[in-house]
Amino acid sequence: MGRGLPAGARGEELTLRFRLLAAAAGIVAVSLILSGALTWVLVRDVALQGAQDELDRAIVVDAFLVRHQECAEPPAALTGAGAATCPLVSQSEFMDRLAGLAPTLDADRLLLLNRQRMVMFDSSGTAQGQVLTVTAAQRFANVAEATPVLDGQRYLAADLLRV
Repeated sequence: MGRGLPAGARGEELTLRFRLLAAAAGIVAVSLILSGALTWVLVRDVALQGAQDELDRAIVVDAFLVRHQECAEPPAALTGAGAATCPLVSQSEFMDRLAGLAPTLDADRLLLLNRQRMVMFDSSGTAQGQVLTVTAAQRFANVAEATPVLDGQRYLAADLLRV
């Protein structure tokens, strides 16, 4: 009935050729897995940087629109000069204007920061009083970037630096 060998053993040893083929297949498999993981990380980073760059470009235009709302009687032309050239609107009226402007901007959320980077206005209304840590953008002059967590969700943020 049997020859006294454990089940599944055929009495053959793996040949050197088979061992080399198995080792080569293992190296190829590990290389493919590592290159796939590295590619995924690089593509994700490029996508995030592209989104941040788009936001950095949009903040320059959006800042003009926000400054335009500071005037008690906004001029017909968008000058972006804001408070430097006109009497200021009341704070409550300014906040109402920002709430109406926010849905028209190229962003999910409008945050207005003071000089200490504290949120003074949030179009979603939940981040007021939170302080954001910003760093200068590497690709755009006079723009700062941040990745704040608001309401448990991470956002990409851009801020126009005052010059």
